[in-house]
Amino acid sequence: MPTTIRLNGEIGWQVSAIDVIRQLEEAALVDKQITIAFEWCPGGEVFQALAIYNAIRKLKDSGVEIVAQVEVLAASAYSFIALACSKVLVNSTAFIMIHRAWGLVRSESDAKNLEDINNLMVQLYAKKTGKSEDEIKQMINNESWMTAEEALAEGFADQVIDVLSTPEVEEVTSLLKNHISSSINKTTEINAVNALSALTDLYTKTKNNNSKMLDKINATLGLDVKASIEDSINAIGQLVSKANLIAAKEQAIADLTTKVTALETEVQANRTERAQQLVNEAIASGQINGKASENWLKLATNDYEGTKALIADLPKSKVKLSQVVNASVADANAKASEIKLSPFQTALQEAKGANQK
Repeated sequence: MPTTIRLNGEIGWQVSAIDVIRQLEEAALVDKQITIAFEWCPGGEVFQALAIYNAIRKLKDSGVEIVAQVEVLAASAYSFIALACSKVLVNSTAFIMIHRAWGLVRSESDAKNLEDINNLMVQLYAKKTGKSEDEIKQMINNESWMTAEEALAEGFADQVIDVLSTPEVEEVTSLLKNHISSSINKTTEINAVNALSALTDLYTKTKNNNSKMLDKINATLGLDVKASIEDSINAIGQLVSKANLIAAKEQAIADLTTKVTALETEVQANRTERAQQLVNEAIASGQINGKASENWLKLATNDYEGTKALIADLPKSKVKLSQVVNASVADANAKASEIKLSPFQTALQEAKGANQK
């Protein structure tokens, strides 16, 4: 799953450009797919918004896919932040609003600055939507509020998301249940084959150990763990044939679904536990910074062996973390400087320093 960064509040008040950019850059270190969720986003300080816009464009140019998903509202400055993304998805119950920039005008210079900002926004909106600049000027002069469908029609959105749609796992479960609990005939067996194919695809999409997961699925069907997919298909067909009543069929598939879900949870828990142990040991040895543990945990969960090899190449700290916990800030900084930092740790320290300025 892509990393999700959630925005909620006014830019320059509840939301800081420095913080958002830091989250984007840290996420890009471990994930090449990022989703920015726009919750209640009413607007805010335009220059901070432009800083976020430019950071998104820079990451896109480096090969990171960044998708905007408007969940409730992307208004004012947030609207052109969304347009910087690779794709703009809008929930069916969400809104986008665009308008002219406004602020305190105390001189001709202030007035010119506002007009320059408006002209820049017009260019950005026109580039995304394909509309003429005159059309965009009329829209911002009128303070245009758009529903999801209107945003799609006007070119501000690429796709409308039905918020009532079921997640992928539920779709596969429903597919299994509907086909196996239907009347017994050849069509049912074909549909059961399709259901297993969809289930296989679902696990393939996860970055899990697919062969072990499929082995456990076969085990829940009463097959040898190394049975072929054809054997799995036949086992599902036998489940259908043995069911005499619709209620009995539904109960059987419910039990199977519960077992598969439990196995999936077990495998995920094992992967997370193993990754957490690796990260804890690396922190204890001083090879990674504890403040970056979440990013390292995600990396280790997705690719354990690769992360283990990466950590193995990092130097161990000459100063134990326990030695600096109770030290003063100055002493801690002095001791930390003795440690050879990795490029990843150095980047995190520089980002922290930028935040404190």
